Amino acid sequence: MAAFGKDEAFKKDDTAVFNIVVDTKNEWDKAVKKMPELAQATILHDTSKNVSREYGVLSLPSSMHKGQFPGHTYLILDKDRIVRFVFDDPKMAVRNEELKAELAKLN
Repeated sequence: MAAFGKDEAFKKDDTAVFNIVVDTKNEWDKAVKKMPELAQATILHDTSKNVSREYGVLSLPSSMHKGQFPGHTYLILDKDRIVRFVFDDPKMAVRNEELKAELAKLN
């Protein structure tokens, strides 16, 4: 999550990067205290899990608790909010270079 906040390529005017978490703000604040680098991430708190459900990420292979929590899934949406790329990563790797290549395809 913090990798997006550090990478200038994801800070362009035509790009918005969000990390969707189902944690409450209080739970997230506790996580940031343990791992301060998480503070660089832009977070969308999805405590209702409606966003996660809408994008179908609660039951993908990277979810450690299938049906309850999203895992490590990348989605790229175009300016019209149409999903153009999905990559679910059970290995939970930093995929910035792959994501930049996919973003370039949209431009």
